Amino acid sequence: MVTKDITLVDYFHTWIKTYKLNSVMFVTYKKYEMTEKRLIEMVPTMQLRSMKRNDYQFIINKYGETHEVQTTKDFHHQLHCAIKDAVYDGFIKKDPAYKVQMTGLPKKKRPDKFLSIEQLGRLLGKLDFETLPSENIGILVAAKTGVRFAELLGLTRKDFDFENNMISVNKTWDYKTGDNAGFLPTKNKSSVRKIVIDRKLSDFLQGWIGDIKGDYPVFVNKRVFNSTYNKILENVCKAAGVPVITMHGLRHTHASVLIANGVSVMTVSRRLGHSNVSTTQETYIHLIAEIASRDDHTMLAALSGL
Repeated sequence: MVTKDITLVDYFHTWIKTYKLNSVMFVTYKKYEMTEKRLIEMVPTMQLRSMKRNDYQFIINKYGETHEVQTTKDFHHQLHCAIKDAVYDGFIKKDPAYKVQMTGLPKKKRPDKFLSIEQLGRLLGKLDFETLPSENIGILVAAKTGVRFAELLGLTRKDFDFENNMISVNKTWDYKTGDNAGFLPTKNKSSVRKIVIDRKLSDFLQGWIGDIKGDYPVFVNKRVFNSTYNKILENVCKAAGVPVITMHGLRHTHASVLIANGVSVMTVSRRLGHSNVSTTQETYIHLIAEIASRDDHTMLAALSGL
């Protein structure tokens, strides 16, 4: 029940339960819950109806003390959506987020997001399929398909079509909630897709998967952590003498290798499960520009001979 004396925290809690719980993906809803948690930490008793511009700016400034600017913008976007509804419903007379100034920490220098095809080859050559077969094979599949980490963990025996060299991505695995882990939907509708794999990988996976049950994740035999995979991958990168990347970096590497070798952005976008091709274009604009420049030289060389 929303009353005139409700706090910002309670209003936001009610708002996400009413408008977001059944209308956004589970992963997105968890982000709204994280925003609520931050509000509880920062302004547990702030009254909604008395909020002014300086109160909203205080919240943004406080959040920005420990988060990068882009993360602060994402936090603001979620909070402001609720605030605008509160204004529309008459709980606040004016939008306290008017002309808010985004603050936040400088963007951190991150490790290389992707490897070259030569570096990727060296990395794959260092994978140890004897000591940690599940994790190392998982890294191999991620590198050769570009699947997201949760999509990788969601793969079951039924998702592998060895006759047609195909992997079906149609669900994810909830690796973040411990004992409650189970299957979840994909990030978006476009993420449900079939990925063609090479014959060599298909034969290798068929031999490894063997008699694993068709309805249980082939890469999950205990509690799985993204950090565990990233640590294993870090060690493999160091052994191969290549820049250290993460599991998400393997996804970038996969896409970069395809684009650099002339695969169309549209095809790469579908393979990655992006909701629209513009996401792919924005992420790999540097490679696309480089290829366009290379194509210009090829085109001019061809025309000059006419």
